[in-house]
Amino acid sequence: GTRRRNGSAASLSMGVVASLRSSCSAAGGDADRAAGPGGEASNDAALKIQQLMDLREAGQPLAGLSAFAKQYGDEAFCRRLLIKYDGNVQKSAERYKQALRWRELHRDLIVQRAFVPAGDYRVIGADLTGRPVLYQCLRNQMLAGPQSIDQICVCMLQAIENMPEGVDKATHVWDLHGVNVRMNLAAGASLRETMVAADSYFAERLHELVVIDMPRLAVLIKDLIWPLLQDKTKAKIRFVSAQQAKQFFGSACPDDVHGRIAEAIEQNRDSGLSFEQRKAKWQRVTPQGELVHVFS
Repeated sequence: GTRRRNGSAASLSMGVVASLRSSCSAAGGDADRAAGPGGEASNDAALKIQQLMDLREAGQPLAGLSAFAKQYGDEAFCRRLLIKYDGNVQKSAERYKQALRWRELHRDLIVQRAFVPAGDYRVIGADLTGRPVLYQCLRNQMLAGPQSIDQICVCMLQAIENMPEGVDKATHVWDLHGVNVRMNLAAGASLRETMVAADSYFAERLHELVVIDMPRLAVLIKDLIWPLLQDKTKAKIRFVSAQQAKQFFGSACPDDVHGRIAEAIEQNRDSGLSFEQRKAKWQRVTPQGELVHVFS
């Protein structure tokens, strides 16, 4: 009945916003600013970074991890955590431990990049500053939420590999046209696992999140969730229509990338195209700038 449909949409919208909150939970800045003001900021930042890196040493909580896991906990990663958590060493340390343990548990995924195809999530190009742009349309969702985590993580790893020198963030595009509510009702477990990775391993990797065509019933998130979000989180989320998205990326991306995004948006709304026809056109960009099928 109507009540069930409304409840399902509300559940989905709450899950979507929980994921937004996780992905966007901190704004940009620099590590020195996060450490504190004044001339002693650099020394303070260096001390905090060393405190985090020391967690890998003998007698410390992460001493037993493999060299593969410890390798990720370098100075650059520590700086990102301190930016994300406003210089709070205790919070950063918890996420540092979480991230390296996550890496240990997901070694095969990180190294082999093997996953069961769950949808069309892919690096579709880069904006004018070189930041990767990742796109997905939930009309193309093939598996329920919890089963899509591996592909999302691999997509993020691919985006990081595509980042040129000086770039450390990416823009994500969530096209919610055609979302299947039933496939996302049990999103709680997947959101929790995604949040672990987003808040730790992929900390400070998000530039902006563009959400296209939120379902009408899900607009209630504005009343339920939006007031709870920090202003710096809200600033990273852009809710747009399909037409507005095409206009936005027309000014933010090179012509070829804008063309691919606009084409994907249009194809996903073309009732004359079958799923297999759409799937054949899912291409991602490699670090070398080549276009290959998303699952190759």
